[in-house]
Order: sequence, then structure tokens, then C-alpha cells
Amino acid sequence: VFTLGELALRGATVCDGVLAALQSLASNTVSKDGERLQVDIATRGMAFAALGKLALRNEPLAKQVLALFVLHLHQRESFVVRNNCLIALGDLAVHYTALVDQFVPHLSDCLRGGNELLRKQAAMMLASLVAEDFIKFRGSILLRFVYALADEAESVRHFVEAVFGRILLPRQTGLFATSFLDIICGLNGYEGMAMYQAAAGNQAFCLAAKPRKRELAYRFMLSTFTNEQRFTVTGQLVTSVLGAFVDGEKALKIPPVDSKAGQVL
Repeated sequence: VFTLGELALRGATVCDGVLAALQSLASNTVSKDGERLQVDIATRGMAFAALGKLALRNEPLAKQVLALFVLHLHQRESFVVRNNCLIALGDLAVHYTALVDQFVPHLSDCLRGGNELLRKQAAMMLASLVAEDFIKFRGSILLRFVYALADEAESVRHFVEAVFGRILLPRQTGLFATSFLDIICGLNGYEGMAMYQAAAGNQAFCLAAKPRKRELAYRFMLSTFTNEQRFTVTGQLVTSVLGAFVDGEKALKIPPVDSKAGQVL
């Protein structure tokens, strides 16, 4: 299986029957005489790697197998399978940017979970794609990278800090200042303010029950602020967040301290 992928990179032609067999191996849907056979994890991982190499030389095939790679990024899958799917999608994003862009939320979902190596691999791959402008740093990926600033593993935290410090902030110095309130709501899983909806679709990246982790993320962001940015964000906190609970006829109800909205306040 490994050799097949290497040959494909060198221009070898692969018939449809072989492609179908590879997809069956990768997705663990091999059967013989009507009985399903269990494919071991190592073979499945190599099959996904081979499919990724084949897709690099064949755009129609890339369109066909993208959904298969994304499907097997799910956390119920083994590390080997998820890791190889992630690497394959990263390579495909370089060659077929428009095809992969819609799946960026699935890629960034790998920034959470129980496997430290996979989280770091995801951070490295996404950072590389962002640095080379193959994907845009917008939408949910910002909140998810901030979430990674509070990662349990020091190696992951330090890497993500370096990504912000060396790549993202030099390009957009006001990145945190303009997004700080949205990030606060997102990390607390709060969707009660129409202006700040970072939590929508990102409930798995909520740190409402983990104040120490939120503190890590906030401290890093605040350490990058200029005095002017601190002043501006403080004013926004008062007028946009606190003001929403006290001003006007449509003022939001003051929430309990231990609720998500209470954590935002």
C-alpha cells in the first residue's frame, strides 16, 4: 500500500479497481464471501496516506475523496487514521485550496481532544497553511487557536503563542483588540449578545467551567495589547458588554454568577 502511494507521486497510473480497494481498506469496509473483515489500524492509516498521494496528482479524485478524509477526522477514530487524514488534507489544501477551504472547521476541530501529538500536528499544519495564505484566518479558526493558548500541554501552548507572536500579530496588530469581546463570549459559550456570536458552532471549545484555562488565554492576549488598545477595549467592555445588561428597555437580564453569561461578566 505504501509503495502504491509512492508510485502514484511519480506519475504511475492506478486503475479504478485499485482505487476502490484502497478506499475499502481505508474506511474499514472490506468484505469476503459476504462477511466483513476487520482491517488493522496500521493498514488503514497507510491506505489513507496512499489515497492522499494519489489525489495530489488527480483533481477529480481529490474531489471524490475529500469527504472521506474529513469523515475520518472524527474523534472516535484512532490517532493513526486521524493523523494521516489530517496530513493528507493539509497537502491537498496546498494544491486545491478552493476545494479544502470549506473543510477548515473540521481541520481546526483537531485542536481539541485527548491526543497531544494530534493537537500539535493540527496547530502546525494550520499555521503553515495560514502563513502561506492557503487558508484565511477568519471565522471559528481564531477562537479555536485562542482555545489552544490554554492547552494542557506546554509544547502546544508555546507553539501557538509563537504562531500568534511571529505570524499573525505582525500581519494584523489589532487582531486581539478587535476580537477580544467576541472571544470572551466564545470561550464562555455565551450566545446571548447578537453582536458577539463566536460561541455559535464552537461549543466544544467552551472553557466556561475552566477559569484557569481562560486566564491563560486572556493573559497572553492582554500581554500583546498596546496602552491605547487596552483603553479602547476597556471602553468597549463597559459600553457593549456591561451596558447591554443595564441600558434601555431591552436590557439583558443580569445572569447568575455561575452561568455562562455570568462568567462573561
